[in-house]
Amino acid sequence: MPRSSLVPAARSLALLALPLVVPGSSSAQLQTMSVTRLAEGVYGAIYSEMKRDPVQSNSLIIIGDDGVCVVDAHYTPSAARATIAEIRKLTRLPVRYLVTTHWHDDHIFGNQEYRKAYPGVTLVAQKHVYESMVAGAQEHRDGLVKAYSRAVVTAETRLRTGLDREGKPLSPELRADLTEMLPVYRSYARDFEAVHIVLPDLTFDKEVTLHLGQREIRVISFGAGNTRGDAVIYLPREKIAAVGDLVVYPVPFIYGGFPASWVRVLQSVRDLAPAIIVPGHGPVMRDFAYLDQVSGLLQSMATQASDAVVQGLTLEQTRQRMDLTTWHDRFVAGQEEREGTFQASIRESGIKAAFDEAVAADSARRG
Repeated sequence: MPRSSLVPAARSLALLALPLVVPGSSSAQLQTMSVTRLAEGVYGAIYSEMKRDPVQSNSLIIIGDDGVCVVDAHYTPSAARATIAEIRKLTRLPVRYLVTTHWHDDHIFGNQEYRKAYPGVTLVAQKHVYESMVAGAQEHRDGLVKAYSRAVVTAETRLRTGLDREGKPLSPELRADLTEMLPVYRSYARDFEAVHIVLPDLTFDKEVTLHLGQREIRVISFGAGNTRGDAVIYLPREKIAAVGDLVVYPVPFIYGGFPASWVRVLQSVRDLAPAIIVPGHGPVMRDFAYLDQVSGLLQSMATQASDAVVQGLTLEQTRQRMDLTTWHDRFVAGQEEREGTFQASIRESGIKAAFDEAVAADSARRG
């Protein structure tokens, strides 16, 4: 997790995300974004690996005969504007559809920029996305404004006084880190202050098919996974699937997810037989190796949680008993910056999610 982060590391259901470095963006940057051609008229706006909070999400750009469909709008208005600038380099056609894979902040806080740039755009999402945004998106935005504003003040104070939180002189390493992060905190505080929530216009339950001339775009919900309302966007002709945070590299995000159901959702994605997978975070994937690794972790957590519940163990007892050593080694792979995400996402939030899901399943079995 962040070395000296002054904003919350636990993401609850809002995923703190990493910035971007694209010409024309006003945000201070921790990640870089590149536009990658995936097929004729299909491009990924792909961010480099997250090293610390905050973290930007990927987008998919689909250019059809009479318009454009974009999947996910990033974490900040400035990031969305940067991708819109890239779209305008590719085509003069308007963005007709903006599809949201799920409701987390780092996928929806750029929505407003698409509405500004393309007033006729239709925002599309699974019905639970709409419900979750109504229930929590504004609260999350307000919380992030406060958190990043506090981080700015704290970083400025420590750099001005030369003292850390314990009143001791700043080490050279901490001073360098705060100096690097202060413009990031300032940029994100400004960005979040400017966010206003734009809700989906069109919602669906199981599936909706969009058309851009001859370009067919399937938007499918296979059930609860990372959230209750995850959508998979599938291009059947090109065999490309954008899966949002059902797949996140290098460490999965299990912040309030549903591990047992998630395994079934990933199998449904596999059954589509995509040749290319665009994850919510991380590089474009051209095989199932990483998806299967995520599925294996989720299945292990779900099985161990179910066994614990059957034996009458508490959540804390389940935490102590659950063995994730092998999975830790596979995902963290000796990279120190991945440790915090594994701890927060898997050991803390993930185990609780698996336990809660197992409790609900056991109660349902008992009637």
